[in-house]
Amino acid sequence: MKFLVGVGVGSKPSFNSSAGTLTFDERVRKVKAENVLLIVNCSTNQVLHNSNNTDLQGDWDDFGNSGVFNLINHTQGTMTNTDELHAWVDIHNGVAGIDFLSDLAIKSQTYAALNDIDLSLEGDLTVDLSTTNAAIDDTNIALNGTASSASDGSVTGELKGANAHLATLAEIPMTFFLTSTNPVIEAGVDVGGFNLTNYSRILSIRSLHNSTEVIIERDSVEIVGDSSGSAYSLAKDDVLDMVCDKITISALTGTDEKAIVYAII
Repeated sequence: MKFLVGVGVGSKPSFNSSAGTLTFDERVRKVKAENVLLIVNCSTNQVLHNSNNTDLQGDWDDFGNSGVFNLINHTQGTMTNTDELHAWVDIHNGVAGIDFLSDLAIKSQTYAALNDIDLSLEGDLTVDLSTTNAAIDDTNIALNGTASSASDGSVTGELKGANAHLATLAEIPMTFFLTSTNPVIEAGVDVGGFNLTNYSRILSIRSLHNSTEVIIERDSVEIVGDSSGSAYSLAKDDVLDMVCDKITISALTGTDEKAIVYAII
């Protein structure tokens, strides 16, 4: 099965742009080099490693014992350590296809990108209907001429209105990952490593750990947990679906709690 590192398996790898290396944790470093399928720099739109291309095949340093993977196609000066990298690995567990969480994360990013597409029509529109039997009513389009300024009833105005409706219909939840390192997420603010200033509400939380302690708030009132700060325990793969403003998971030192949170604009 194919996994996106940092989502479906292991933690997010560390990128050293000057050295051209990617460092993985112990859950990934045992994967054979040929099963490290693809590494892409999403920030610069560059393929850094491709197991099917001999010109782009990286390899483990020290047979993977150090967790350092040497990248072939990296250009110093054009990349930074904070670039967004996607690394895909194939872990042979007898199951084919793509891991559910990895697939969901990629789809969420794709839907978010589609939601940013502007379908509005700008400028004037010239229409020649001299050879047709069509008719256009209630618009500012001049036959065999140039359109005047758009009003709410014009074709341009109608397209802009349709674009606004499409944006509303395309509110696909975005995915965020809480860990004991970054345990707090809140709609409408930039806090705890999560910038949700453009997000109006949080929809649900799913535990990825054997036991995730969670407190959920809406309008500064705890709706899961209690006023004394006691948290509610979610077993692995348990899901709580509810509209809320803020979610906090346990930040106890040494814990490995992790959860996936969905929020919409």
